[in-house]
Amino acid sequence: MLSWIIRYRVSFLLIAIILGLAILRLHNVNAFNPYDGYDGGGHIDYIFSLAKQGRFPNIKTNNLAWHEPLYYLLQAAALKPFLLFSLTLNRQLKILGIMQTVYSLLAAAVIFFLARTTTRSLPVAALSTITLSLLPPFSEASTFITNELLSDLFIFCLLLLILRRFVEREPSLRDFLWLGILTGLALLAKMTAIVVVGPMILCFLWRARSAKIFRSWRSWSLLFAPMIGLFLPWFIYRSTVILPGPSINNTLFMQPAPLIPDQTRLHFYTWFDTDIFRFPFWYSGG
Repeated sequence: MLSWIIRYRVSFLLIAIILGLAILRLHNVNAFNPYDGYDGGGHIDYIFSLAKQGRFPNIKTNNLAWHEPLYYLLQAAALKPFLLFSLTLNRQLKILGIMQTVYSLLAAAVIFFLARTTTRSLPVAALSTITLSLLPPFSEASTFITNELLSDLFIFCLLLLILRRFVEREPSLRDFLWLGILTGLALLAKMTAIVVVGPMILCFLWRARSAKIFRSWRSWSLLFAPMIGLFLPWFIYRSTVILPGPSINNTLFMQPAPLIPDQTRLHFYTWFDTDIFRFPFWYSGG
């Protein structure tokens, strides 16, 4: 009886948090212009190119054409059925914003279970989910049309998988497979996910080194086959069709430059401004 109460208390609390965040996110869909987001026009044009023209955008007309395609393909697939109707641009953008809300709520749910797994405390899990979901970068990524959020969602799922396996039991072949799939999807959403995913995989392998399955060729195959299979075709296409050779960033628009102190940024990060008191959902603030 006690376990039943605890189980459903967790469910009710999670549902309440998700409903509250859904109201906030849907409010933001109506309150903000998605073109105001960072590179908003480029992200939207990428989606429209896939949904309306059935092709990837051209690097000469869209400087985001080199971005990994998974987020844009999913957004285009969600928008495509609605294009059968005569919808205004504003309504089309609202549909994309609602999809962004869906990704945000999924990420919040994963964060909840992640905090629950690591702390074993329901109040801490609830407060962690609310706090992280209201942080300005998370709020911005949940409001505007951008591929950051989908990449973060896969990273959170990957972290949840790794932590749960070491908390509950030793890893299995299925865990290696899911590790490879989630890593491949995270990279296909945004290649820079490797900055976070790489150390996570190394940590997983280090912790699993004493398990018998670690020495099996099948586990390594299940790890790397989906990872390479998901990402490599796009990387080849991008390196041969979109950019002149392999690159992590688009060097046509972002030339390598030495790192030097930027007085403007130093002032921004070392001083306090009052934006957070004047704007309820600020997109930046010292």
